[in-house]
Amino acid sequence: NLPGLWESNLNFFDIIFLSGNRLVAFGAALVMIGLLFWMVYRTDVGRAWRALTQSPLGASVVGIDVHRFANYAFLVSGAFAGLAAALHAPLMFVFPSSGVVALVKAFIVVIIGGMGSIGGALAAG
Repeated sequence: NLPGLWESNLNFFDIIFLSGNRLVAFGAALVMIGLLFWMVYRTDVGRAWRALTQSPLGASVVGIDVHRFANYAFLVSGAFAGLAAALHAPLMFVFPSSGVVALVKAFIVVIIGGMGSIGGALAAG
């Protein structure tokens, strides 16, 4: 196991025990979701991303640089995946094929929630 961000555990009334690492990961996940929603629905980059998901040809016709904004999306998704992996590593034992279980769960969430639907993915998760 890797060292966590908050090693102490919380104890409520000797009934509820919460891991500090899980609370930090949950809080960071909420911040990441909020940042993603803000980026997609409140910025010009998000507007370009939504145009690209509708029609790349139509987006290029109205002047959006398709390759640049697709690279931005790839960069942001890679950064979010790296941060999620760093938050998840203290919670479980890390070995070369440890991401297979998370990958299968993520695939199921995408299938149930719908491809391209952030809200659907959150509900399915």
